[in-house]
Amino acid sequence: MHNICTRVLFLILLGYGVSAYAVDGINFDLGGGDESATQLGVSAKWNWDSTWFAEGDWYVGGYWELAAGHWDGDSGDYRNDDITHVGITPVFRLTRHDRLDNGIKPFFEGAIGFHLMSDDKIGDKDMGGNFTFADHISAGAQFGGKLEHELSLRLQHFSNAGIYSSNP
Repeated sequence: MHNICTRVLFLILLGYGVSAYAVDGINFDLGGGDESATQLGVSAKWNWDSTWFAEGDWYVGGYWELAAGHWDGDSGDYRNDDITHVGITPVFRLTRHDRLDNGIKPFFEGAIGFHLMSDDKIGDKDMGGNFTFADHISAGAQFGGKLEHELSLRLQHFSNAGIYSSNP
């Protein structure tokens, strides 16, 4: 438990340190996955100035996401139970122009980015190498007086797209 608390504290402090460099947002992630892995992460985002398909109630915009995370799972066949990763991802976001009657502003995202892993094995999974692609889809909502908060559910997949002989 002490190890997890230390990692969470590190990620929070890292997030606050990044905020000094004029980022548009800081995200904190908590998740789970294969090999009984728990994932903790922090990311910074920089919004794009451009929007597309702005006619109607919705528009497409996006942002750059710079992320760092840590997976902690079971040792399995490879006797390795954790991986740390860093990555950069262009994220496309479909957002409503206006708030709904309840005050929230819903959005949907899709992205494919590039990540480097500290190890190529975790649990019973052989990632093939340290370079991976990370794609995700998510749905969420912005809320607050100035839409300064958001909550989302993200489904993320890491894959090397067959560039190595092993691709879980």
